[in-house]
Amino acid sequence: MRALIFILISLFISSCQTSPPENLIAPPQLPSWYQNPPADTQQDLYAVGIGENPAMAVQNALVYLATKLSVSVSSTTTINKTLYRGVYQFNETQLDKSTTMEINQIKINQFSQLKMEQIGYEQFITLIKSNKQKLASDYKKRLDKQITNYQQDQKIYNQQAGYLKYLQVLQHFKGLKKFDNMLSIYQTLAPKSVIYKYLQHLKEVSQNFKQQASKVIFKIKYNQKHTITQLANYLTKAGFKVTTKNIATNTIKLTSSTKSTNAEGFYIMRSQLNVTFYEKNKLISGNIVSLKGQGLNQNQASVNQQRKLQYFLNKKGLNMFLGIKTSDLE
Repeated sequence: MRALIFILISLFISSCQTSPPENLIAPPQLPSWYQNPPADTQQDLYAVGIGENPAMAVQNALVYLATKLSVSVSSTTTINKTLYRGVYQFNETQLDKSTTMEINQIKINQFSQLKMEQIGYEQFITLIKSNKQKLASDYKKRLDKQITNYQQDQKIYNQQAGYLKYLQVLQHFKGLKKFDNMLSIYQTLAPKSVIYKYLQHLKEVSQNFKQQASKVIFKIKYNQKHTITQLANYLTKAGFKVTTKNIATNTIKLTSSTKSTNAEGFYIMRSQLNVTFYEKNKLISGNIVSLKGQGLNQNQASVNQQRKLQYFLNKKGLNMFLGIKTSDLE
């Protein structure tokens, strides 16, 4: 009897013990080439990447490579690099927006894929290499192309001194930031290269932009005087000249039709502004702008309507007001 009780107690104790844990799936062993990628040399740059498919892995490796090149663009950039399960990842939340944009704009076309391996479900890792000389040559071609495009546009608009030429130069002026970034990368990749003509391009476009802005002179023709106040102020603040003489490079013609209503002492003024834009005597573009003003009296309604015009100009810009599509100039 005692033996039976002992057996039953033993079985009870055994049933109360915790079951052994199931075997956990061990994380994949990352190859040494990924955990310790090759160091950059005087000839080549290396980068690793991970992604849910091979294409994404390569893309992330290119981002990794771009961050290396971005150091030459912004020396104050601090890239927060963390090691997570042996995988280098860049925490873009630690980057300021301008730096992140610069990294995204760095295009790397010259590279070769050395390794590609699947380490798990929807997990691929890769190792890529980019030859500095080929990459430098690619950036040099881009710099030269941007200069060539500028020179060609200068020939087309050489005889003009109006707003259209200003817009053309403005497009190139906006491109100087990208040009300067590419030049910094090119210098990093090819430190012994001669860059005098690229520095001259930066200087020439900047000076040309300032000169063209000062040469643009607007004349505003109108049938209702209250329509020109905000437009004239906007043009002046933008750095352009406004004149009533026949020396203008460009003419803006405003034809306004206005309807006013009064309901229980509340005034509403509706205007349709027909805008036509000329360079010398050639019609360039046109637009129709609808404006609405309201107030306790007609004067308040008129002032409110002018504020709506000011808001339109500040929000959408002069080109939209004139009906100019900047895409046609590119």
